[in-house]
Amino acid sequence: MSMSTHVIGFKPPDTKWKLMRSIWESCEEANVTIPEDVYDFFNGEKPQEDGVKVSQKQLADADAIRHYKGDMEQGYEILVDMIPSDIKIIRVYNAF
Repeated sequence: MSMSTHVIGFKPPDTKWKLMRSIWESCEEANVTIPEDVYDFFNGEKPQEDGVKVSQKQLADADAIRHYKGDMEQGYEILVDMIPSDIKIIRVYNAF
């Protein structure tokens, strides 16, 4: 069994998140297409109570994380100054 390390971010629910969730739910209830900007806000995923998940790829694309490899060690470096300001939580976890 192998292990891999992951880094993701979260934008916690705020006033904008609540408004966007309301639009999403109203569209679902009315059986109409969710507006593109609302769909994009949630990265195409149904709104979750813990906020908007920001993938490892999105963090890497923002230059906020990068691979690290040293002598007998490897992992990720998180470049704090490069994390988008609306991301308030960084989660680092191992998966098997």
